[in-house]
Amino acid sequence: MSEYSSQELKDVWAEVLRVFNERHAGCTAREVAAATGFAEEVARACLEYLRQDGKVVRQGDVYAPDTNYVRDVVLKYAMEKVDEYLRKAKRATVDQIVSGIKDERGENIKREWVEEALRYLAGAGRVRYDQMTGEWVSLVRGA
Repeated sequence: MSEYSSQELKDVWAEVLRVFNERHAGCTAREVAAATGFAEEVARACLEYLRQDGKVVRQGDVYAPDTNYVRDVVLKYAMEKVDEYLRKAKRATVDQIVSGIKDERGENIKREWVEEALRYLAGAGRVRYDQMTGEWVSLVRGA
């Protein structure tokens, strides 16, 4: 796969995510090729590389993001953003965290991502829940 650039792989991955986000279905190599301007063989080779790398799954001719991989990426992103937010704020409710973190489109981060991230951060000893105030508190020093 060394003959394909990382930019081609990024473009193919972005197209798979875009199609999946729009219609919650996968896409074929032909659809990816048409959207990216790559030859169908290049799109298919990149999709196969992404499949071998665990980022996409294939069912017949249709490729879609691997849900386990996407979940891991989303959780990592949410944990980083929630941790960063709480280190600055020191303490906040879930609602405050949700309204204080924007995604790339300027929309609030999803509540379920924040809640799951807080569970992981609590398990790692980075935050704790204060039952008296209903707030999550950062345990990271020097923030």
